Amino acid sequence: MRKLVWILAGVLALMTTGCGVAATDRSNQPAATAESGVVTALPAATAVSIPNLEPTRDSMTEPQPPAANVPAALVETARALLATHLNQPADSLALRDGQARDWPDPSLGCPQPGMMYPQVIVPGFQLVFQGTDGVYTVNIGGRRAIMCVAGRAVELGAVEDIVRSQ
Repeated sequence: MRKLVWILAGVLALMTTGCGVAATDRSNQPAATAESGVVTALPAATAVSIPNLEPTRDSMTEPQPPAANVPAALVETARALLATHLNQPADSLALRDGQARDWPDPSLGCPQPGMMYPQVIVPGFQLVFQGTDGVYTVNIGGRRAIMCVAGRAVELGAVEDIVRSQ
């Protein structure tokens, strides 16, 4: 019994000393007033050397248009398919953005409930068009173009084989 008391006393002593606050130099920390808690002094500033950030000729490139890495023929095919689906002229759809995407499966980012998809990377693109009455996102991959509307894939049609430059 005495042995157990000594062990508990030792553990308690270790626990209480481990929880103490170490004394540190607080001379560089701001002081606060007791009444309001407002900082009345700030620590001294530290000098920092900033490198020369002037642009060089190599870093000054022309801004890239949206979807610069998307083949123009693919953009036009997607625009035509979307225009047909929306029943509006293709020239009313302006490309806002486009980027290469590696879809994790053939659902092209719009998996359907109850469907199972093989876990294979499908190279493709995601294009965003601005229409007269909204913004439309077209997901392309595996010779398909779809829109994901309210969680449902809407097939827009077939596209040519996708060839992406690395």
